[in-house]
Amino acid sequence: MKSAEGKAKSAANKAEAKVKKEVKERESKEKAPKNNKDKVTGSYKGKKVFTGPRGGKYYINKNGNKTYISED
Repeated sequence: MKSAEGKAKSAANKAEAKVKKEVKERESKEKAPKNNKDKVTGSYKGKKVFTGPRGGKYYINKNGNKTYISED
């Protein structure tokens, strides 16, 4: 049997986990075009974040490739 204190901690941890959003990155091998028509919508790790025509968010990494950002 769990004590009342243990149950309270468990409930608090579950609530905290729901609040935290983990941001995942996925690097693409696709080079970013020079004439990029996607909109700048913010910043992430000091880089400009672009939003593509289908709603994907990405930034251009040091190699010149797109790195997609997903909020899962």
